[in-house]
Amino acid sequence: MIVSDGSATHLLSQLDAELLDLVLLPAAVTVGHGGNRETLWREDLHLALPTAHPLAAEAVIDLRRLAKEAVIVGANREPWAADKVLLEGCRTTGASPHVVAAVQYQEVRLALVAAGVGLTTLPASRLETETGNGIVHRPTMPPLHLSVAAAWPASGPSAPAQRFLDQARALVTGGNHPSADPREVPEEEARQLRR
Repeated sequence: MIVSDGSATHLLSQLDAELLDLVLLPAAVTVGHGGNRETLWREDLHLALPTAHPLAAEAVIDLRRLAKEAVIVGANREPWAADKVLLEGCRTTGASPHVVAAVQYQEVRLALVAAGVGLTTLPASRLETETGNGIVHRPTMPPLHLSVAAAWPASGPSAPAQRFLDQARALVTGGNHPSADPREVPEEEARQLRR
């Protein structure tokens, strides 16, 4: 098995050329892909913030409170979908946070959060492993979500890809994923991610 990282455009082009067996991407990104796709789960997104931040005292953070906050985003040529969900969620509430850093690696983003540079998004599935050491996480109001989909070539999934799909489906339907919800990506979420 080969694991590859890259932009959604690059990964989907490799998939269409049948150089990859399977890709996992935000569901809205896979819309229009020529092969097969399936939304596997909906991932809740939380905000990661320093423990000393005034908003850390709140159980749920109203996105309107981020109007003048510093935000750290990903540095890919294609913005990380979770960043787009956060920034679009803020925009719909009238908040305009200030992007202070664009960093490729999540670990560096979290180190910057712990240092008090700004806030960032954090998938619910990583809350246990990525918080502590000066970082807390909080859900938002309105809640932020990102649907994750698998895509594979039109010729069908390879045997390893099929095993992965079977395992992912079992985890989601068994409720073992923090955001288990096997529904398709809602049109509103797809529209936000295409912007």
